[in-house]
Amino acid sequence: APQPSAISEALKAFPSLTAQAPVPPPPAEPPVMEPEAAEPIAAGAAPEPEKTAAVPIPDELPVAPEARNQVLSAVRRASIKVVGELFNNYVLAEAGEQFVMIDKHAAHERILFERFRTRECKDRQTLLKPVQVLLTADEISALQELEDTLEKCGFTFDFSNAPVVQMTGVPLSCAELDLDQIAADLAANCRKHHAQPDLHLLDDMFHDLACKAAIRAGDHNTLEELQSLAVQVWENDRIRHCPHGRPVMFLLSKYQIEKQFKRIQN
Repeated sequence: APQPSAISEALKAFPSLTAQAPVPPPPAEPPVMEPEAAEPIAAGAAPEPEKTAAVPIPDELPVAPEARNQVLSAVRRASIKVVGELFNNYVLAEAGEQFVMIDKHAAHERILFERFRTRECKDRQTLLKPVQVLLTADEISALQELEDTLEKCGFTFDFSNAPVVQMTGVPLSCAELDLDQIAADLAANCRKHHAQPDLHLLDDMFHDLACKAAIRAGDHNTLEELQSLAVQVWENDRIRHCPHGRPVMFLLSKYQIEKQFKRIQN
């Protein structure tokens, strides 16, 4: 067999076989596209979305009743629609671009108070079994003096068997209450105020009646009942506080909500 040295000497006669093949150049890298310059985004901040038109509403409604009512009147352009209830006490609704939350007990209490106070209790229930209460001569005299006022509020009495007096009719909103206690309370309040039967002097009696007759927190109410309550509150500027002074509702605009979620940056 030929030795390796002999093979090497033979190949020298053919230089094309021993020359190294040229190494092809490396493929060109694709061009790198420079990104467009962008404004830096602060840490934790979301990109600003396309802005939507919103009615600018103050973060807090004015304290003065007149100013508050002006703000409410300015945004009350759409009918109110109940969308739910929170904690079985707070009515959730929307009106245009406003989110509205209503305390149903406070609202109903004020509605009933206004009905008593303005003598607009049109729904009266005649009692199949009249409530009988034993009264003093002063209490009977006071009830008789204010009988017309009480009748306009929905209460009717029969004095034919005095000193036992029968309460024969009550406002529908009071029909499920302790009527014996209501009859006694009415007699006591009338005796207290009969010398000056001014509308405002009877307010404490109407406060008490409205509070006892109003919807309670935790009561189950249908969507239709909540809608009726919301409409009465939304359309009546007087229904803003309960008789004890607590607020009935508050507003939050779509603008404020979107700003809270940082969908709007200014």
